[in-house]
Amino acid sequence: MKRRIALLYLSALALAAGAATGAPPAADFDTLLKRSAAAPASIVALAGNAFITSADANATETITSNGLANWSNPNTVTSVWFRMASAGSATLSLDARLAGSTSSRIRVSANGQDFDINLTRGSTRTVNVGTINVATPGYVRVDLRGISKSGGYFGDVSALRVSTASVLNYANDAANYY
Repeated sequence: MKRRIALLYLSALALAAGAATGAPPAADFDTLLKRSAAAPASIVALAGNAFITSADANATETITSNGLANWSNPNTVTSVWFRMASAGSATLSLDARLAGSTSSRIRVSANGQDFDINLTRGSTRTVNVGTINVATPGYVRVDLRGISKSGGYFGDVSALRVSTASVLNYANDAANYY
């Protein structure tokens, strides 16, 4: 029932906008319904979209086809980029796993906001980070830093998940990652 009400509301808005400007209606019912539904998360693989942007000379961290690996140095910063085609909010999550430690705490920084998250030993899982508001279209940089760990590693991160209504651009062809 809520979807029908939302669809009727969006249809009325589209028709009103067209009538006010003399333009044809902006979209058909299917398109309006798709726009009103929550956008699925885009999976931004670290393998093609992340770089180690700051590291000590003896750092062992690396970006592989599986993502960030050997993350043990708290001075290492790994940056992930994606581009938003329009302003809006974006909810971030990480696909991460922790081996070689029992727990770790990492800081995810994006668009001037810091989010501290905890990882616990286990297989890869999606860990919620938080929501940012992007004021203008363009590239968004997400930095990963280690804060504390109970063993040798902060974790392995394979992807950044981004949920937004905006169109995203990022490298998504594994054959062309570098």
